[in-house]
Amino acid sequence: MNAAEGRWGILIEESAGGYRGRMVNDPEDAPVYPTRDVARQAAHATAREYLPGHPSAPRWRTVLRRSPDEYTVILKGMIETHHYHVSVVELLT
Repeated sequence: MNAAEGRWGILIEESAGGYRGRMVNDPEDAPVYPTRDVARQAAHATAREYLPGHPSAPRWRTVLRRSPDEYTVILKGMIETHHYHVSVVELLT
């Protein structure tokens, strides 16, 4: 198996609102991708399309690529602005 093959997933980290901290999806319950490149494509699509719980009515979205494997998305709602992170991860277990 070459370095690009394996079990790849997407990790989404978002604020849970208020003082509840952060919510993180469980990559084991999410789709598994056969290569890093396929997971990167899925992460990009997720950054552009995912709708978190906050803000409830987003008016605009800014997608920032932090690296080929990581995005930060800023969503501005009517009252508040929230953000979330999308990362490509390798599932090792």
